[in-house]
Amino acid sequence: MEAAFGADPSVNPVDEGFVFALHLFPELGEWLPLLRALSVPAGDAAYFASLAARNGTDFQTELLASGMVAEVDYCAVLARELGIGHAVSVDPERLIVSDEFAAAYLRRSSWHLPIKLAERNGATSYLIVPSRLGIGHLSRLIASHPKIRERLRMIAPQTLREALLRRLGPSLVRQATNDLFDRYPDLSARIVANAWQGSIVGAFLIALPAALWLSPGGTWVAMHILCSIFFLSCVALRVAAAVFGRPGHEPETDNPPP
Repeated sequence: MEAAFGADPSVNPVDEGFVFALHLFPELGEWLPLLRALSVPAGDAAYFASLAARNGTDFQTELLASGMVAEVDYCAVLARELGIGHAVSVDPERLIVSDEFAAAYLRRSSWHLPIKLAERNGATSYLIVPSRLGIGHLSRLIASHPKIRERLRMIAPQTLREALLRRLGPSLVRQATNDLFDRYPDLSARIVANAWQGSIVGAFLIALPAALWLSPGGTWVAMHILCSIFFLSCVALRVAAAVFGRPGHEPETDNPPP
């Protein structure tokens, strides 16, 4: 197709479409190679940049949250742009990481430390995720470590999290099952009754048949009185909760809730 009349053939039409977006958001300049490779329109790029500024996040977060670009595709294009490898999937058993470090990674929304991976050929690679890092910052980090550049592998954050979850699966199940009992045994339902409670229940189960055999009438009267007191105490507690336990009214303010 011939160029339009008066158009400069040396200007990339894609970059020409980003002129206005770059004027509003100059930080999009470093993202142009990726946006071109991912076929992200200039209008959408400007919209994601405005969302990042409004929400206090970053352009990458808003781009991936939109669903327009898959996380795996984004990481593959980013790795190619940075000149490093890309890991589509990893074997959890080949991750060289302690359980404590893996749990700390899962608790954080972003993590900038690489995780070692034992390759099948015996070499060691370093897995990195592009979490809240711009292209310029990543380029500088990679340039400052030229000796390990060939061993760097870009991986999608969700892929790495899934691998770590599979790696920590038994440990997390064991912690969820035993953590409350290990820290607060008195609050755990694993112990139905302690020694003192068991002694009281045992004494009551022995005393009740003996009292019914020795004095049936008096025993039934005593049980009726105790049960009535217990019932009236529950009613009084319920009334007290209804009267004195009403939630207080929050002071009114001129500022609307967030």
